[in-house]
Amino acid sequence: RARAEGDGGEGEGEGVGGGRHVVVIGAGPCGLFAALTLARAGVRVTLCERGKPVEQRGRSIGALIKRRVLDPESNFCYGEGGAGTWSDGKLTTRIGRNSAAVRTVLETLVTFGAPERILLDGKPHLGTDNLVRLLKGFRAELLRLGADILWDARVQSLILKGGEGGAEGEGAAEGGGGVGSAAGGGGGGGGVG
Repeated sequence: RARAEGDGGEGEGEGVGGGRHVVVIGAGPCGLFAALTLARAGVRVTLCERGKPVEQRGRSIGALIKRRVLDPESNFCYGEGGAGTWSDGKLTTRIGRNSAAVRTVLETLVTFGAPERILLDGKPHLGTDNLVRLLKGFRAELLRLGADILWDARVQSLILKGGEGGAEGEGAAEGGGGVGSAAGGGGGGGGVG
């Protein structure tokens, strides 16, 4: 059992982005983009995912399909990329296909290995084969930016302590090893994703 809290030493919870360390819970699409946005802004990020990296997750799914062996923490629902990683890879949104936010997401996906046609297609589609390569690229960029990624780190609880300008929290996660303070930044909680 690992706790997402610091050891009480000097500099606990301080990173380069305004002195904050944010713990992002879940390596699905929202968690990955939250971690990337924060890391690019210079915030110290720890990404906790209850499942496994996409390569190991693929083996877990293979064992489920071929031998009916279920890993309750690494399967179609849990692991890097989230529940949609082994779906058909359709990209859908209700906020407007040509909005700046959607365009940014699509361009980011292309940067990490998605086919460029998703920038033009009316109903873009990635496909699982592209998602695996894309997730590896996404992970490599997070690591390059200094993010910590904890696999097999199922968050069991999160205690938020309100304060001016945001909330701070501490959480308990099983597996994954210890991480620093789980303090959130201005207006946000300690966990995102």
